[in-house]
Amino acid sequence: MSKVSAYGYGFLPPVSGGGGTTTLQIGDTIVNNAVAGGVLFVAFAAGQNRLSMNPNNFFWDENNLRLGIGTNTPAFKIHAFGGASSVQIATDANTGVEEKTYVFGTAGAKRFDLNVVGNNLGGNQGDDFAIRRYNDAGALIDSPFSIVRSTGVVTINGKTMADKLDVTTASTGVNISFVVPQIYDSPASPRTGNITEDLTGANIGIVQKIYHQQVGVPTFPAGWVLVGTGSYVGGSLNIIYAEWVSGTRVEYWIVQ
Repeated sequence: MSKVSAYGYGFLPPVSGGGGTTTLQIGDTIVNNAVAGGVLFVAFAAGQNRLSMNPNNFFWDENNLRLGIGTNTPAFKIHAFGGASSVQIATDANTGVEEKTYVFGTAGAKRFDLNVVGNNLGGNQGDDFAIRRYNDAGALIDSPFSIVRSTGVVTINGKTMADKLDVTTASTGVNISFVVPQIYDSPASPRTGNITEDLTGANIGIVQKIYHQQVGVPTFPAGWVLVGTGSYVGGSLNIIYAEWVSGTRVEYWIVQ
């Protein structure tokens, strides 16, 4: 093994190990290249003559071209392992208009990125988030999804969700039968999801009452016909009344 050590600052030329391992020590930092294994790790010492060789700190796997941080067996191109501690990988920049971006690409061209941009003005203003997509040449197409940090308002494909984006309630859907009168749920716990039907044994004159609320307009079965002047209002409580008429025709009306 060949070794060169230097405490303090300065320039050291490359060191050749001559068939064994090569070690370069600068201050409390050790760079070790295990030639036979095709790996390289950086170990940090507490001080002169107190070297603690721990390749888990920073490890390069030359055979598989992988970098390990906190692990000497990286399973991915960049593998950070925190053990019992949490792992945070951060992008940061000075206050101003600098972008913070995480890029997904193919053959050197961008495909998507996670982007934070905008002058941080204080008061939670600026630094808004967007998912951006690119064409085959790596040129920006648009930002199909974005969030304004100050308000939390979400924009999807250019349409702003006036009530942000409510995904807190699971989509349950509702299957309407016309055998006996029923009330589907309540104002305090309305249904979400699309409307379906079961016309088996349907009786004329049976009116069903459905409490329904979600951000978008639900899908109604093809045979349902909206009568009257009411319409579904996304984000509000809608009371839907439905009556089977004949065949697959169901007439319904909506009030808020």
